[in-house]
Amino acid sequence: MKKLNLGNINAGLSTIKELANENAGIARDELIDVSLIDFANKNTYAANDTNDSIRDLADQIETVGLLNPLGVIQSGNRYKLFSGERRYRAITQYLHWDKIPCRIFEGVSAGRAQLMLHIANGGRDYTAEQKLTLYEEYRELLNELKASGEFKGGIQKGVAELMHVSDRQVRTYRTMSEQLTEPEKVDLAAGTLKFGEAQNIAVERAAKATQPTVANATKSGSTSAFSSKTESTKSSLSPEMREDLLRKVIMSGYIWNCEDLLDYYVEMMPTPQEAVKDILKPKYGYHGGTLIMKHFNGSYECTSSKLILQNGAMQTIAAYTYNEADTMIRKLYRDGELCPERQDAK
Repeated sequence: MKKLNLGNINAGLSTIKELANENAGIARDELIDVSLIDFANKNTYAANDTNDSIRDLADQIETVGLLNPLGVIQSGNRYKLFSGERRYRAITQYLHWDKIPCRIFEGVSAGRAQLMLHIANGGRDYTAEQKLTLYEEYRELLNELKASGEFKGGIQKGVAELMHVSDRQVRTYRTMSEQLTEPEKVDLAAGTLKFGEAQNIAVERAAKATQPTVANATKSGSTSAFSSKTESTKSSLSPEMREDLLRKVIMSGYIWNCEDLLDYYVEMMPTPQEAVKDILKPKYGYHGGTLIMKHFNGSYECTSSKLILQNGAMQTIAAYTYNEADTMIRKLYRDGELCPERQDAK
């Protein structure tokens, strides 16, 4: 069987939607006895179907006919649905047809059949909670297809194609999937745990997982634990005063816009390395200006490696690595101090 040409835009492969066109050439249309049609093993999409919506669809089919046949995979003498479960229910529950027009595909593996179901339902609207469930299903399925040799390309790009989202948004769902416990995921799906709260939990756990200990930070030369003993951040200020000054600088919005920071950390769930590269370091290697706050009147310089604060006499008061800035931003976010009115809304 021909391998799936999915994902991996950089390699010039076809997009995931081309699978439907690829399979269309090997399908045939027939009337199938309803008793021979089985549901897919897993159909998350059916969770949104209600008795009222099925009844409305039955009325529509009775009035204008079945405009699109069901999509089924033939296996021996039986047929498994991958597209049209709601239409099937409407027809069997309210219209009582003996046979249903179907588009039949043969020689399709279980993994490919499940992928076809996802493609057929990809245009629906889903809640953020449902998208996390779909992300996990897509990732598991593409990993299985890759192991069997039916999928070529990057898993993350393939999932992004299926979910119709960016790679960065996929990273958000990946972090939540990795950091949330199974009971928390159940609560999220049930609505007892709000999506924003779940994001906060995931962000905090991810930050702790990537945060080096003080011992490791000292050993490696990193200052993300706010140690004043490392060479790059020597200062006349005590560690507590250094930390408090950095907090005030970030909250002032002079260097980084607080709303932009909040949106970036919530939506992207970056690693510290990604945050430093994407939003904290100056784009062209240097940025500076006047910095006037309560109890501080001076200037700042953002170089390629650190943030330097100077007093009016151009004497260095404190210098921070961007990892330290990242640590403080995550702390402000967890404590609800970073744009608190926006965090309440989220």
